[in-house]
Amino acid sequence: MTKTRLWTMTLFALVVIVSIGGGAGTAAAFTCKTSVTGHGSSVNVRVLGETRARGSWKTAALGAYGLGYQNWILAQQRGESCTRSGPLGHRVYTCEATGKPCKV
Repeated sequence: MTKTRLWTMTLFALVVIVSIGGGAGTAAAFTCKTSVTGHGSSVNVRVLGETRARGSWKTAALGAYGLGYQNWILAQQRGESCTRSGPLGHRVYTCEATGKPCKV
C-alpha cells in the first residue's frame, strides 16, 4: 500500500469518526470557502503536471484562507484538468486543480 493511499484512508477514517462524534452524538461541520485554482505543468509527464497543480492549489488555499484549508482531500467540488501541447517527445502538460477549500 502506498504512503499516499494509507494517508487518504487514515484521513477518511478520521473524518468519519469525527462526523459521528465518536458516539457522543455530535457532528462535525465542514467550513468551506470560495473556490481556489492552482496551476502546474510538466514536459512529457502528465501526472507530474497534476501533482504540481495540486501543490499550487494547496499554496493558494493556505495563502487565501490560512491553516487548515490547504488539504486537497477535504476540498469540495474539486476537479483536475490538463491540456497537452507540443510535438511527441516534447509534449507539455498544463494542468489545473480547482476546488473549494474546507476544514473540519
